[in-house]
Amino acid sequence: MNRREYEWLVAELGELDDLLATTPPSAVIDRMSLESRRTEVSEQLDGYTVPARWPAVARLTFDGGPVAGRRGIDAGFAARAVGEFSKAVASAGASLSGFLEMKGPIPNREQYGLLITNVALGSFGFEIEEAAPLNKPGPSPVEMGIEQVQTLLKSSVELADTIVDVHPRALADLHGFLKIVADNRAVFSLAFKDYVFRFRDLEQVQQCVADLNPNNIQETENEFDGRFVGYLPDGRRAEFVNNQTGDILSGRVASSVRNADAINDRLEQDLRIRVRVRRVKDGKPVYTIIGYNVLESLHPSRVLLFHDGGRE
Repeated sequence: MNRREYEWLVAELGELDDLLATTPPSAVIDRMSLESRRTEVSEQLDGYTVPARWPAVARLTFDGGPVAGRRGIDAGFAARAVGEFSKAVASAGASLSGFLEMKGPIPNREQYGLLITNVALGSFGFEIEEAAPLNKPGPSPVEMGIEQVQTLLKSSVELADTIVDVHPRALADLHGFLKIVADNRAVFSLAFKDYVFRFRDLEQVQQCVADLNPNNIQETENEFDGRFVGYLPDGRRAEFVNNQTGDILSGRVASSVRNADAINDRLEQDLRIRVRVRRVKDGKPVYTIIGYNVLESLHPSRVLLFHDGGRE
């Protein structure tokens, strides 16, 4: 039983109770019919254990070139588009963990499985549900991934600065999905929870494809002397000061810095910090800390380097 079926049964049980309350005892046949149906519904509900959380469900609806009104959708396009959308959700969700790499398997990929569970009309699309929901309270990886995709879609339309703070692989996979949509002269909407994202027209989709082109994402690596002033393990975010400019900067600590918690033991120490600087077009820069050297003043020849595997 899915959530929709459960809610239908609960609603029907309430309606049956209301009908029985207003049906007089003299209407014997009507009451027997209502009581019989109430017993069936009640037994179905009594025998069902409500999960701690329901699977995340989204509606992905297309319109345009590949769509034949409400009759159907081109099968080749649908398979590729849903496949790319699934990959974008997985990358977006994994990017939030801080352990997504540019290449290789997506961490915990099995947690991001999606099922097509129904047809969605308007014009034509699919109801998509997480395949293996976690039976515990709180948002699931799929739920966070779909929400992140919605945020990225909204940011791509508005060219919001927040989009540059997203892992480049997540942006690349979203770009791949949007390019398939644009190449087939289609538009789409994504409904999840209480929010619906919808592209206005094909031109808007094409503009987002151009804006999210990996060539528009500039990336450099810099080193400077500075010091950390704070680190939050949840989200792997740190604040640091550039000693030369005095600017206080904030950035995510890359997953390659495996002993990131040690940053809190180095606060206010003079360091050489290595950062990756990213920006989309002329947007604001976003920093990712990819390593740092601890310069020990009493032993200037000793340098502790933190990078891909730890300490050298």
